[in-house]
Amino acid sequence: MRDHETRNLKVILTETELQKKGQELAQCNQGIAEKKAHKKEVSAQIDADIKKFELQVLSLSRAIQNGFEYRDVECVWLYEWASGKKRLIRRDTAEEIDCKSITEAERQQHIDFERAEKKKAMRKIDGGKSASPGEDHACPRKDAPCE
Repeated sequence: MRDHETRNLKVILTETELQKKGQELAQCNQGIAEKKAHKKEVSAQIDADIKKFELQVLSLSRAIQNGFEYRDVECVWLYEWASGKKRLIRRDTAEEIDCKSITEAERQQHIDFERAEKKKAMRKIDGGKSASPGEDHACPRKDAPCE
């Protein structure tokens, strides 16, 4: 037979016990707030990661379904001075992408470039003695017309 037992009974707390429990309560509340904030932060990061994968899935699905995608492709303008047209050509497939009329500004740049090239050629032929614009100069070849 037992002559003693333990029961869970009401006990009035001392001031020291109340203060200790108050500190524990404050620590628990702070811990909860920190964990909730961390959960929110991690959840937002995970949501962003999921969104990134969803966008990638959409892009890949569209490319597979359509059989093509848009990419930056290097192109070059080819000028046809005689016809007054310029054509935009893909460098990867040589396909014509666009055709436009040559602008007056582009014509002027071309004329200025041709003049500069002629001057260079004349200097090479003359040995650097070519006349400046507006001056008369001797033709390097007697049978060639001078401009």
